[in-house]
Amino acid sequence: MTRWQFIGLPLGVVALLLLVVGQTAGFSSGWIASWPRELGAALIVLLGAWAVGRRVLAFFLPGEETAGARHLQLALGLGVFILVALILGLGGLLDRRLLASVALLAAAGGLTDLGRSWWQQRASLRPASWGQLADLPLTVVLGAVFLFATLPPAFYDAITYHLGLPSLYLASGALVYPDAFSLASYPQNAELLSAWAMALGGEKGAQLLGYLLAVACTLALRDFATRRFGRVAGSLAALLLASSWFFVFEAALAKNDLLGGYFFFLSLIILVELPTRRRGILLSGVLAGLAVGVKFSNLLPLFLVSSFLVWLRADELSRVLRRYLVWTLLALAVASPWMVRNVVHRGNPLFPAFYSLLGGDGWTEENAARMRSSTGSALDRSPGAIASRWVAIGWRHAAYGSGGEVTFFFLPMLILGIAACRRRADAALLSLALVTLLLGTAFFSSYLRIYAIAMISAPLAAAALYRRWEHLVWRVAVGGLLVLLVALQLGASSKRIGKVTAGGFRVIRGELGENEYLDGLLNYLPMARRIGQELPQDAKILLVGSARTTYIPRVCYANYAWDDPWINRALEPDANPELLVASLVADGFTHILLNAADLRELERNQQLFRVSNDASRRARLNAFFASLHKVAEENDCYLFSTSRGDDSEPAGPR
Repeated sequence: MTRWQFIGLPLGVVALLLLVVGQTAGFSSGWIASWPRELGAALIVLLGAWAVGRRVLAFFLPGEETAGARHLQLALGLGVFILVALILGLGGLLDRRLLASVALLAAAGGLTDLGRSWWQQRASLRPASWGQLADLPLTVVLGAVFLFATLPPAFYDAITYHLGLPSLYLASGALVYPDAFSLASYPQNAELLSAWAMALGGEKGAQLLGYLLAVACTLALRDFATRRFGRVAGSLAALLLASSWFFVFEAALAKNDLLGGYFFFLSLIILVELPTRRRGILLSGVLAGLAVGVKFSNLLPLFLVSSFLVWLRADELSRVLRRYLVWTLLALAVASPWMVRNVVHRGNPLFPAFYSLLGGDGWTEENAARMRSSTGSALDRSPGAIASRWVAIGWRHAAYGSGGEVTFFFLPMLILGIAACRRRADAALLSLALVTLLLGTAFFSSYLRIYAIAMISAPLAAAALYRRWEHLVWRVAVGGLLVLLVALQLGASSKRIGKVTAGGFRVIRGELGENEYLDGLLNYLPMARRIGQELPQDAKILLVGSARTTYIPRVCYANYAWDDPWINRALEPDANPELLVASLVADGFTHILLNAADLRELERNQQLFRVSNDASRRARLNAFFASLHKVAEENDCYLFSTSRGDDSEPAGPR
């Protein structure tokens, strides 16, 4: 630790505490007062996880100083937090106050550990070195991304799924499974971590936790690249990752792909640096399982690791294969709760993936086709089409929302980096990234972001190229090219984040308040506030016409666009409105929230309802809503009670 770090740590803690006090007491206004409390909540979860992970790592690798130990400690602690939330959710005990209390208790232990470590290092302080200036650009880029991470979450994926599902779990107090919301079939490790942050700091707290975990991933890459290729090369690799649209997309918008990549990257680091330690192999398997528990797409590199291990230890083939079998089984065991959940509810452990092979209860091929269309998995798998997709990587830009766009440097850099590696382990790691990316885009999905381990590992190729030769001309030439690549990535990322956040710059500059910003993006927020003020805590809402449930402070179920909308039952020719309402009451629903604006948009984009051009279907829909008691109407959203009242009036989509 340098002298500046020794002084800066307590000063940073004090500054954050002052900002939190100011925000709570209302001493300040504007953007600067909109995030300290939520950042503090995210830091509490992070600090608590690190404290727990320290104890877990000490058990796995007792009495050993492990390179990158801080990252392994954090990852293992996050795994424990996921497990605790899973157990509480299955037991119906997922309570905000309980999660907050546990996190605060763990963070108190972490703060004690951190303070003790800080004080013990006072005798071994060293002056700051010029080499540390290489991290200055990285700090600036991460600071710029932080600005957008402090915006209130409004990105569709986040408020529908990544934050919408934790909201449902916390409101329900349990890990419920909404049958008509197929995204709940995805593994939920990231969402359970978000539940911890939401218990303390709400939706923005969860988004800032995602940002901090993205920063942790970047630092893990920098530290590993520094150990393998040197300080400057490590900083360049981290800067390449942090400036990419993939990173900005994940870190600022509450996405979860990067977290899975973080777990898997740490798992591979252990295989590279502790290849012969039995407990190290077990630890690596646990981390790989946590990665699969974030995203099933991590199964692809999981099964490719066998070739990676054989390359590393070709002289001990039988032992390597035995260890790989143990490693794989352990990883699958760690990820198994989500597969078992899918088997119970859908009959397909990987649902909704592989529907054509494994099926899925409650779905048809039409549902699967909608899923494949919106996830980039409706692929032509002919050799010519595969080759075309490979050639197009970095040249043919997908929709910015895919989060996987890269520059045209990406693939050539990765291939040249493999050739430039001096160590077999480094070449094997980069080869795993390349093969994962090529096989994934060939057969599974064209969205690059889901192959997060490839996106995280690729900057190591730049570090390998920089370190390949010691000659000054070579270093200057490669360094200059990498700086150019960083500049290209920053330009593209800044343009895209401005487009995705739709006015976020104005909030940061203080020209627009957070409520005004959200109200301009989410038409249902005024109704959500009214629900929080007027509906009882035990209200249970069925959302019709939309899947966006975040910010609705009650138990709220919705249909996703891939699934058959519940409201289609009211559109059948023989539909009986009274019986439909009775079935809703039997299922415990007290209210229906109709988002007519979203319904019309879904009808245009997905053809889910077919009421605009069909007068008979529109009449049946209006008849259904006429059988309900309308409670409120605001901003094209309509709230109905399933208890019939005298002043009920029809209000269908217009």
